[in-house]
Amino acid sequence: MEQKKEKNMEHVIYNSAQNYQEEEIESARKEYAEVMGVLVDEVSEEDAINYMGQSLYDEEMNLDQELDGDIICIVDLGLWNGRRDGYKMLDSNLNQILHAASDGDIKLYCDNHNVRAENPHHDGTNHILFREVRPGVNIERFKNMIYSGEGYSSSQLNYYTRSLKRYVKEIYGW
Repeated sequence: MEQKKEKNMEHVIYNSAQNYQEEEIESARKEYAEVMGVLVDEVSEEDAINYMGQSLYDEEMNLDQELDGDIICIVDLGLWNGRRDGYKMLDSNLNQILHAASDGDIKLYCDNHNVRAENPHHDGTNHILFREVRPGVNIERFKNMIYSGEGYSSSQLNYYTRSLKRYVKEIYGW
C-alpha cells in the first residue's frame, strides 16, 4: 500500500478521540446553557461533553454530498497477527467516510493530496486512504491487486481512482 508521509499541513475533519480540556468544557456549558435557555449552573459536565459530541452529526451534514463515483477505502490494517492490506467499498455519499472505522476512535483528516483516517483499536492502528472510484472504470482489477497483496503504483491508483481532497477543500475552504 502506498504510504508516502510527507511533511505537510494536516487539516483535521473529525476526531472522535476528544480529550476535552477544562476550559473547553466550561465554554460548552455556557454555550449549551444559552441555547437551552437555562443557567450555566444547571448544565452538568456530562451535558456539556454530550453537546460537544454532536460534532459527528454536524460533520455528517457538512459532508452530505453525492459524488460521481463510489468511495473505496484502501486500508492498511493493524491486526493481532501483523499488518494486512484490504479495502472496503462505500456508496457515493461523501459523509460515508465518517463511518469507515469498524470500532474504536477515528481521526479523519486531509493531507496535501488525500483524505485519510487513523483508527487505533485494541490490536493496533488501521490507516485508511479514501478515494473516489472514477466513473466508467472497472474497479475489480484494482480491488484484486489490493486484496492479493500484489501492490499498486501511484499511476494505477490514479487510473482507477481520484482524490476526495477537492470535495473536502470546497466544503471547508482550505
